[in-house]
Amino acid sequence: MLHTGGLVSDASGERAVLPLSDGELHLHLRHRSASGECRFVWPPHQVHHGTSQPLDFAAALDRVLATPELVGELDAESRARFRERVLESRANTQESLEARDDLTRLQQGPLNFVAAEQGLLAGHAFHPAPKSRAPFTAQEAQRYCPEHRARVGLAWWGVAPERVVEESSRDRAPPSWPPTCCPPIWPRGCRRVRPGRRSSPCPCTLGRPAPARTARGPGARGCG
Repeated sequence: MLHTGGLVSDASGERAVLPLSDGELHLHLRHRSASGECRFVWPPHQVHHGTSQPLDFAAALDRVLATPELVGELDAESRARFRERVLESRANTQESLEARDDLTRLQQGPLNFVAAEQGLLAGHAFHPAPKSRAPFTAQEAQRYCPEHRARVGLAWWGVAPERVVEESSRDRAPPSWPPTCCPPIWPRGCRRVRPGRRSSPCPCTLGRPAPARTARGPGARGCG
């Protein structure tokens, strides 16, 4: 059974205490939120046999991953992959915060739909790696990810109707396709399906909301 630790209050304030294989991890709280948006005093400390040692982010993550009570039994490959994605997410979040020149506007508004979506710089609070961008390269992340205010032009392919397969979660009949239909595909997917081939660009650029798999055109009422 996984252990979730607990809260301790004393003269030094309130802190979250997590069990470690070699002691405890103490995270002092600056603000405790019922919705999970807690704020911690940095750095966390490893407490073991009466001694307290400050840990940086990577070291604290390593201690957590080495504790089956917190993460279950992980093989070495899963542990390394999880560690890589969490550290990548942290670096990506820090990079986007430093790169944005509109933080005050994001906090005070007003914002339209795309601006609000592209302002979600930290991701979900309950996700361990909300801004991991695997399998994007650093250059692809800059080009396609919403926190970098990406705008892309879709490619259009001519496809014979008999080769088109459509599925929908809604109870509706499939559309009647013309003799040659032109489904859109975003550029990265286009290059992966047919490397080295060029396709006709979309006549308008689309804003990339969160998550990165969606796009929204100017004047659109929804997001898809």
